[in-house]
Amino acid sequence: MNNSSLLGPWIRRFLIEYLVGERNLAVNTQRSYRDMLMLLLPYLAAKGRQADRSPDR
Repeated sequence: MNNSSLLGPWIRRFLIEYLVGERNLAVNTQRSYRDMLMLLLPYLAAKGRQADRSPDR
């Protein structure tokens, strides 16, 4: 498995580069998105869903 298939670097890039850097959103907004993802991803895993797959697969 190579690094491009890992979800973590993409989430980090979204939170740091896109939300704060490009969209100029507040750090608190970044933290809210981070906290939401910390709740969502384990929930999806517990339900047997994969976060990296599209719904049509």
